[in-house]
Amino acid sequence: MKFSICPQIKATLLSLFCLYFWSTSYALQLPVDGLELHLDVSTLDYLSDGDALSQGWADQSGSGLIASNDQNSAPSYVADAGSGYPAVRFNGTSQYLEVANMNLGPEQSVFVVFANRRSETLVNHQDTLLSLSSSGGISSLSSSRAFSTAPDYPSLYAEASVGQVEGSWLNGHNTDDTTGDLFSNRYYVGSAIYSGHSNTNSLLIGLGTTSGQKAGKNDIREILIYNRALSETERHLVHRYLGAKYDIEVIKRSLQHPVESYPHPLASQQFGTQYSFGQDGIRTVDYARATLRQGSGIVKFRLSNKYSNTDGFTAQSGINSLVELVRDHPEVKTILDMPLTDYVFWVSTFAVPSWQSQLDDNGLKPDKATQIYYEIYNMVVYLLETYSGTGKRFYIGNWEGDWMLSGEYKTDITNLPQNRIQGMIDWANIRQEAVDAAKANTAHSDVDVWFYLEMNKADWMRNGDPCVVNSVIPQMPKLDMISISSYSIHKDNGNVPPTSRVHSDLDQINALFDTKPDPSIPGSRLMIGEYGWIYNDDYSNLTEFAQRHITTARSFLTWPGGTLRFLLQWQFFNQALKDNGIDSKEMSQIGPDNDVRPLYYMHENFLRTMRRWVDDFYWRNQVLPSDAAYAAQADLVLASLSLTEYQPEIKFSNYSDWRNFNYINTEEYQNNAISGPAADPYNTGVSNLLRYGLGLGKFGFEKTRMPRFISRSNEL
Repeated sequence: MKFSICPQIKATLLSLFCLYFWSTSYALQLPVDGLELHLDVSTLDYLSDGDALSQGWADQSGSGLIASNDQNSAPSYVADAGSGYPAVRFNGTSQYLEVANMNLGPEQSVFVVFANRRSETLVNHQDTLLSLSSSGGISSLSSSRAFSTAPDYPSLYAEASVGQVEGSWLNGHNTDDTTGDLFSNRYYVGSAIYSGHSNTNSLLIGLGTTSGQKAGKNDIREILIYNRALSETERHLVHRYLGAKYDIEVIKRSLQHPVESYPHPLASQQFGTQYSFGQDGIRTVDYARATLRQGSGIVKFRLSNKYSNTDGFTAQSGINSLVELVRDHPEVKTILDMPLTDYVFWVSTFAVPSWQSQLDDNGLKPDKATQIYYEIYNMVVYLLETYSGTGKRFYIGNWEGDWMLSGEYKTDITNLPQNRIQGMIDWANIRQEAVDAAKANTAHSDVDVWFYLEMNKADWMRNGDPCVVNSVIPQMPKLDMISISSYSIHKDNGNVPPTSRVHSDLDQINALFDTKPDPSIPGSRLMIGEYGWIYNDDYSNLTEFAQRHITTARSFLTWPGGTLRFLLQWQFFNQALKDNGIDSKEMSQIGPDNDVRPLYYMHENFLRTMRRWVDDFYWRNQVLPSDAAYAAQADLVLASLSLTEYQPEIKFSNYSDWRNFNYINTEEYQNNAISGPAADPYNTGVSNLLRYGLGLGKFGFEKTRMPRFISRSNEL
């Protein structure tokens, strides 16, 4: 990223650099105990772009090792391999480096900063980053997975032919919990811990074996190998160091930390058997893994008797109820056990999939209400008992309630029969009662389950017609939350409506909670369960299409009447087709060729920027930001996001823009002693003006746009 630096900054930069670096008490430190090899591309800056590493790559750990190649097949130095950082480039056919005379014990911890650069299609070929040879076998770390019948897919992959892999991590995410899948030509921090080895004596970089097997087409910037298994805290330190150094977003502390577990509201959802490209080949599981990789802990999907032919899971014998689905189905259980924070479910009971077909003259048949009650109750008890102490939050609800209510009457809603309206009231009340009873009767802590009812026809609401908002919710004595499938709010005959109308609709819906106060529910009780647009001829390109989503999200975030718990875009993988194969409902973040769409960049760049903002806010205040403060900052972030590349930092063309972004509090913004160019309100040692010039935020020190001093051969 390029920053515009005005002349007055240039005049003070050099005089302040050393003052900053030597006066800052906060520094990123690597664990040194057991560090056997440390290769850093910055030590190769004596080379010119394209030069081969004919003299090798010298170790910086103090072990006196060198990665070299005397076979005239050394990799090359690239002066700018992306974002202004150099890299060592391997061609993926013959180039490699070897470190001989290593003496590693039974355990090793390995870290690599890399990018997979292979564009050609290969089958059954792994792109090796490095391989450790020991008596009896090889342990390796690769940037792609090998398939015997299908093209390789870029993914961090650790394996061991002797001993075992204790764990592997991509940007700090455990690949057992999230996904090892990655995008080509993007830099990541890959790491693994191996155990059960003996006499590990050599390291190959770029090849699986010296015979040329599994040659890796990768760029590598840094390698660290420890002669022991690092603890979780130590791994976080290394991830933190490498992430800060190369501007890579990493998990750098326990996922239970308030900053890591913060529920950023902008997320997506997955329904059905749309395409996906994940390591599991299971749509909903791959979506959940990719969501974590993107930076979100929120997922939404359906639980129903159609789980195997509609909802995106595979068929399993013995699944005949909701509790069996969440307890016994391995794919559902995989998602529930992931380090996600919030699960929004569309739920349809197995016993009574359709309440509309179970009505009598008075509403829902009593015996069917009982069946619904116990199926919901049993599932909630299981969730509370199983996930007590995890901090997880579950939301039990439905999908687009006004269509459920209206059925065949949606073209003549004013003639909707009263017993149908009463049937939905009964159905919603019995689900709320089941959730409440399960919570009251089950011992649990640090876990919660809530019930929500989703509406989708705001035009009926405005007209005073029978609908969920006008006819059902007022008849419910209790309701935890309301979800809005918001197409009738954020669209007006295919166009963007006035923001004032969007806010007026939200006011009307939110007012329903005034008659149902519940101080036990923290935060907003209103969510956008679904919003989005269909890509069609109205847009000149996918960037303009993503910009429309930004406009919509900002209209929700700027609602003065409150905040929204979630903003869930439809949907992560989704390209529904007409019968003739022409695109009909293109609404996806990832395209059918695994191409990253601007809509994905919108979410990813937003989440990374807001994660950093929450991190800085918490570091300064030791509390998380209020929902209102978050929404205000999120609106500013969305106004400046890149939609064409992975560029999480916000660009500012002048100091005034930087000031406006960082000091959203009016009093702070207007006070030169706090937000003025010469001010340093948080005693960081760096003025606001210099922070703007260096691409920093208003506080904190761990920002990667800072210059780096490199010490080599006793020279600075």
